[in-house]
Amino acid sequence: LGLPQGLCVFHGCGDAGTTTLGVGCGVTGQGYMYCGTSGWVATTQLLTETRAKEGVFALHHPTDEDKVIVAASCMQAGGAVEWL
Repeated sequence: LGLPQGLCVFHGCGDAGTTTLGVGCGVTGQGYMYCGTSGWVATTQLLTETRAKEGVFALHHPTDEDKVIVAASCMQAGGAVEWL
């Protein structure tokens, strides 16, 4: 890429983190459902109270190290429309 050595790089958060904050659910106990090509149902929980089960992801909260985003995903949500 030709980038100079020592260049500072910012690593932003991914889809789940930005969506969680964008829909106003970055606070504990708020849940939402997202439906794009894929989809998920998620809520924000305190890290100390998280009991994520198999098939459920606990993702680091993008702005609060004491919280996690607990999400269950579906790989084909809106993408399944093409099947019709």
